[in-house]
Amino acid sequence: MSISDKFGASGEFLRKAFYMQTRISMDSSGFMQIDSCRRIMECSDIYIKIRTVDRFVEIWGSGLELCCTSADSIIIEGKVSSIELTPAGRYRGGNA
Repeated sequence: MSISDKFGASGEFLRKAFYMQTRISMDSSGFMQIDSCRRIMECSDIYIKIRTVDRFVEIWGSGLELCCTSADSIIIEGKVSSIELTPAGRYRGGNA
């Protein structure tokens, strides 16, 4: 079995092997941590859009605030009313 057969064109095996998937943790106090963050696309006190390694994360709420960022994760505080997860395709320029 060749390396390309084992890993495939999409790199899905590598993402799983190295835990490079989106992970979201939140609690009832309004604390949310998102791992595998690649880019903060939009940010206001009612809406935050984030690009992770495998999807877009859109957060709606009130009093939303980016409290802490690191190389690959962010912490958001505020009242979250909804979260939408959308699979992200390959980067083709623009906002993707």
